[in-house]
Amino acid sequence: MALPLRVTLSPERLDVVPGDAPTVAVTVTNTSDVVEHYVIDPLGLPEGWQARTEPEVTKLRPGETGTASITFGVRREPPAPAVSHVLGVLVRSRYREDVSRCEELPLTVAPVDRVGLRVEPEVASGGRSAGYAVDVTNTGNTPLRLRLTATDPERRVLARFDPPTVDLPTGTSARALLTVRAPVPWNREKQRTLNIEAVGVGVAGQIRASFVQRPRFASRLTRVAGLAGGVLVLAAAVVVAALIARPGPPPTPPATPVAGADSGPVAGGDPTPAPSATPPAPTPTAPTVTPTVAATPEVTSVGPARPQEIDLTRPPGVSEGFVPSDAFREQGILLSGKPDPDGPPECATATATAVRVDGSGSRFLTAARPDAAGACDFVPVQIRFVDPAASVEIRLGGSGTRRLEVVYRDLSRTVEDDLTAEDDGRRGGIDYVVVRGLPADLTPVPPPAALQQLRFTPLPR
Repeated sequence: MALPLRVTLSPERLDVVPGDAPTVAVTVTNTSDVVEHYVIDPLGLPEGWQARTEPEVTKLRPGETGTASITFGVRREPPAPAVSHVLGVLVRSRYREDVSRCEELPLTVAPVDRVGLRVEPEVASGGRSAGYAVDVTNTGNTPLRLRLTATDPERRVLARFDPPTVDLPTGTSARALLTVRAPVPWNREKQRTLNIEAVGVGVAGQIRASFVQRPRFASRLTRVAGLAGGVLVLAAAVVVAALIARPGPPPTPPATPVAGADSGPVAGGDPTPAPSATPPAPTPTAPTVTPTVAATPEVTSVGPARPQEIDLTRPPGVSEGFVPSDAFREQGILLSGKPDPDGPPECATATATAVRVDGSGSRFLTAARPDAAGACDFVPVQIRFVDPAASVEIRLGGSGTRRLEVVYRDLSRTVEDDLTAEDDGRRGGIDYVVVRGLPADLTPVPPPAALQQLRFTPLPR
C-alpha cells in the first residue's frame, strides 16, 4: 500500500565539523485526498546535539507540496566524536497515526585534533637541575599518541620526560614528569625559557615554562664575605680596646749620687765611673694587664631573615597596565596568571598580570591575557618565591571571597581562607602561592584576585 505522502531531503547527506549549524531542507508532498498537518521530527541525534524545525507544522492540501527546514546544532565543546552517524527524519501526520514516513540522513563528523597542556610549576628555580609536572589533555575528538619534547633557544638545556610518549583517548588526560639539566652559571642568575611541546600526527600543542638557575659562586661568596667582614671588624675592635687599656711605661727616676765616689773621671785613668758599693735599685716593671672587651658580643649565628613588604600595585617602571613577570625579582618574587585547565578556552593563555584602577581610584593587580590587560581578570594569580618563604600574608582590594592555595617545597599543599601561611622549615619552606577568587551563589564568574600588598619572610638559611 502506497503511503499518502512523499518525502525528499536536500542535501541527502551531511559532512560537518564541531561547531557547525548545517540545515537540511525537507520537501513533503501530500498525495492523499484530505488536508494534512505534518510534523517533522529528527531522530537519533548524538549526545549534546540540538535540532530546530521550521515551521513546526506543515499544512498541505491534497496534491500540494511544501518545504520545511531542520537546523542542527553540532556540539563544539567537547567536540562530538569523529564517527559516522545515520540520522532519521520522520514526517508524520498530526492527526492520523498511520500516516508517516522516515528518511535516513547519513552524517559524518570531521576529525578535530587538539591538545591542551599545563605545566606545574611555571617557574622553577634550582642549580643544575629542576623538575616539572606536565599535564597533557586530548581536547579533540580522535584518539592521539603524542611525543613530548622541551627545548630552549640557546640549546643548553637537556630535558627528559617520564614517560616520553602518551596515548590519550578522546577527552582524557595524562601526566608526565619533566627533568631539566643545564650548566650552572658562575656568578649571575640565569633564566632559561623552555618551550614544551606535545607532538602527534597532524597536531601539536605547546606551552612555556622558565628555569631560573642560581649562580655557582655569587650567593655563597656573598655570605662568606659577609661573615669574614664581621670577623675582621670584631678582631679590630678587640685590638683597639687592648691598646687603649694597656698602661704606658713608668717615668725614669733621676740618678742618685753614691756617697764617697768621685763625681768626675779619674785623671789619667779609665773614664768609666767606679762601681758603687751599694747596688742600684731594680727598675720597677709594669704589671701585665689583660684587656677586657665587654661591649663587643660574640657572633655565634646569623639572625632571622627580615620580613619583606611589597606594594604589588606599584611595580618599578609601571603605572598601569601589564606587569613583567620578573618586575619584583629584586624583592624576591615572580608573578604570573594561572589559568585553570577546565576554564574558558579564551582565557587559556591568561598567564600575564596587570595593574588596574577602578572607578574610585583604587589600584590592584590581577591576571590578564597577554593581548588585553582587562580580559580574564578572574583568572587566579600565582606568586612564586625566588627563595623559600617562612611566612606569607596578603592584603587584597575589591569585594568577593578569595582564598590562598599554598604549595611547599616538599610538594605538599594547604588552603588558607585567612590569606596567611607559615612554615618552620619542616616542609622546606613555601615555594609559591595562588590567590583564587570564589564565585558567589548563582554567579558563574569568580571575582578578580585583586592583590594589593604582600608581606613575606624568607626562610632562614
